[in-house]
Order: sequence, then C-alpha cells, then structure tokens
Amino acid sequence: MCNNFKKTILFLTFFLLLGCENIAHNNFSSSRETINPFASLIRTKKKTIPLKTDSAEKQKKSNQISTTLEKFDFNEIKLVGIVMAKSENIAIIESPGKKGYIVKIGTTLGKNNGKIIKIYNDRIIIKEKIKNSNGGLIINYQEMKLDKPANGN
Repeated sequence: MCNNFKKTILFLTFFLLLGCENIAHNNFSSSRETINPFASLIRTKKKTIPLKTDSAEKQKKSNQISTTLEKFDFNEIKLVGIVMAKSENIAIIESPGKKGYIVKIGTTLGKNNGKIIKIYNDRIIIKEKIKNSNGGLIINYQEMKLDKPANGN
C-alpha cells in the first residue's frame, strides 16, 4: 500500500511541475458546476397531446355545473342587495341555505345556464338560452327584483 501511495504522490508532483494543475482544476470545477445535486434521478419525457373537441364534448362541458348558483332554480334564490358603482354594478344573491353570493354582469346562474346581462338599482335581468325539442334555441329573460322593506321605506 505504501508503494501505491508513493506512485500517486509522484504522479501529482509530475503534474504540478509541468503546470497541468490548471487543466486538472478547470476540468474538475466545470464538471462540478454542471451537476445539480437536487435534480431527479428519474428522467421522464413530457408529451403534449392535442385535445380534440367535437360537438359532443362541447355539449358535455355546457351541461356541467360550473358555479354553485347553477344548481338552483330561480324560485329558490333571492336577490337581497345591489351595489351601484361607477366601475361596475354588483348584486348579492341568497341561496336556499341562506348563503350569500356576490354576482356581476356575465355571472351564470340557474339551471338553464342563465347569464346576468343587466343590473339595475332595484332588479337584475337574466338571459337564458333554452333548447326546445326541435333543437332550436328559445331565449328567455328572467327578472329578479329586490324585496321591498316591510315598513314601506
């Protein structure tokens, strides 16, 4: 073992005498910088698969409920407040469970995917597109009014 140690020392001295320590040091540091110790050892290839959307998939998406307010029918929800502002008007709707929701123009609500199209100071207007049995669309407008206070003010 002592013989191997002497050979190693002699070899390193030889490199130092020839000025090759920079070469050895540069090779060591550059290889050290390229290794990321936190990188995953498992390599995976990511593939992006383009999705095909046909009319059946679009129909499925349109039938899915995207907000909680789409679960309720219009006679189950109640308009309890309206805030008029310069930037946009908002309304407050109460669900059957007495939970309040803030809505604005474009919010969908009701079982027929109704959209709020106008907010006035005392009511909101909702536009529904309902398919009839022939496959055509029927446009229906719903109006929700604020309840008048009991004392008449």
